[in-house]
Amino acid sequence: MSQSPSSSAALDNPRVFDVFAFVRNQQQACGEVLVQDLPRILNEVTPDTLAHHSALRWTVTGEIRQELATGGKTVAVSYLRLALQGQLWLACQRCLEPYEEQLAIDIWYRIVESNAQADAVSVNDEQVDVIVGSRRFDLIDLIDEELLLSLPLVPKHAVCPFLHESLAEHGAQTSN
Repeated sequence: MSQSPSSSAALDNPRVFDVFAFVRNQQQACGEVLVQDLPRILNEVTPDTLAHHSALRWTVTGEIRQELATGGKTVAVSYLRLALQGQLWLACQRCLEPYEEQLAIDIWYRIVESNAQADAVSVNDEQVDVIVGSRRFDLIDLIDEELLLSLPLVPKHAVCPFLHESLAEHGAQTSN
């Protein structure tokens, strides 16, 4: 069974921390990150709406779970949970106007020490990814990557409030 994590705190530096110690001590931390600090996401958002972006809120929790290994032996396994909430302004691909995309990410990572260990782990849970930990782990880079993976393939309003003039002209020409 797992123990409950220690109280929530801020990481001194979420760009460089010992993820193994964080998990081993079953710590929890929370904070915020600005879109301007996420290079991959910065390429995806609407540039003229950067001033409208609010900070994205994150919580990270370390956990040790006792799991059954081959041979019936119980082993301690390291996990990291990332919860992320916020919104991004994206360009709708129908009307080309900006819209607000709400995001809520909650994912678990099994932390291993090497690429060889990561390749050897079989995880049957779609909510758990395997990642290689580090004593100089960059949480902000992980957040940037997870946000990028969570974006819609084709960003668009559920119902576009505007119709781009090229689509309106095309519609008028085909109805004649």
